[in-house]
Amino acid sequence: MKKSDGIDVSWNIEILATRKNGSVELWHQRTHNIVVNTGRQFFAEAITASSFSPTTRTQDTVVRYIGFGIGGAMQDNPAAAGAPYSADYPGTNVQTDTDVTVSKLERPVKVTAAPLWMNEVATPGTFPTATSVMYVASFASSDLSFGGYTAPPLSEIGLFKSSADPAQPNGGSGAYPGSGGHLVAYDTFTPFPKSAIFGFEVRWTLRFGS
Repeated sequence: MKKSDGIDVSWNIEILATRKNGSVELWHQRTHNIVVNTGRQFFAEAITASSFSPTTRTQDTVVRYIGFGIGGAMQDNPAAAGAPYSADYPGTNVQTDTDVTVSKLERPVKVTAAPLWMNEVATPGTFPTATSVMYVASFASSDLSFGGYTAPPLSEIGLFKSSADPAQPNGGSGAYPGSGGHLVAYDTFTPFPKSAIFGFEVRWTLRFGS
């Protein structure tokens, strides 16, 4: 989609869908997202001290969660139009991945019925190169549902800070879709119906510099 952030950081998302046993690749999405304003503030504060006695960061949070939604302008794509995928879904589908003021998923989807609204990354992060870090999160075949619908057309994804509460939509209290404010980066993509026959692996890479 795009690769311009206005700062010297490029972002890449890779989403891989496979059958339950992982033997068949069903869908593979590669795309670039934007660093939203809350994410830019997060980076600025994470490397800045509020005190040197003792040394204390202004924002003591890290990247920790990944969540999916069925919002964003890509829901206007014909791929989301087949019943029952689009019938009765609330929301306006107006968020884009070119607007840095976006602060949350427009229409987050529950990961589990517990509920959890986002999954924790598998490890604190790995370093493919000296100037990049990768976060990986897995979603089981039984994960991700929207009400009584069995194949929600996922079309947006968010990277969240550790300040988010995964038991709340968008990591914050309040009426659905939640209060927001924990989003680091955001992307929309061509809708893909999530069913119980496959799971997802998300690989989110942050590259600082070229």
